[in-house]
Amino acid sequence: MIEPTQEDLAIKAGTTYNKTWEFLNEDETPMDLTGWTARMQLRTSMTAETETLELTTENGGIVIDEGESTLTVLILDTQTSALAVNNAKTKYVYDLEIIYPTTNYVECPLYGKITVSPEVTR
Repeated sequence: MIEPTQEDLAIKAGTTYNKTWEFLNEDETPMDLTGWTARMQLRTSMTAETETLELTTENGGIVIDEGESTLTVLILDTQTSALAVNNAKTKYVYDLEIIYPTTNYVECPLYGKITVSPEVTR
């Protein structure tokens, strides 16, 4: 079982956002990520009906490196530009869920707030 951790993120609109987390067992050895899939949604609030952005292992927004026991979130520059509504500082909430391959058991290792700062160069 993975203990959920709150981690607030800051993204600069118009840039490619790339964040990697390493997954370790309690004894600090690399966790076996074989077959994992993952999904992450950004919403304007916890109660928002629709997501603003969805990243998954299937759509390439999340990459799992089984050999390195890492998970990387990748948000393209065009996507981060769209997140800065009216080119103003914009806030979102997110959580990251992992799905185990044989049981389809879902855990949420990360959640928090995302602040997107506007871009000057467009």
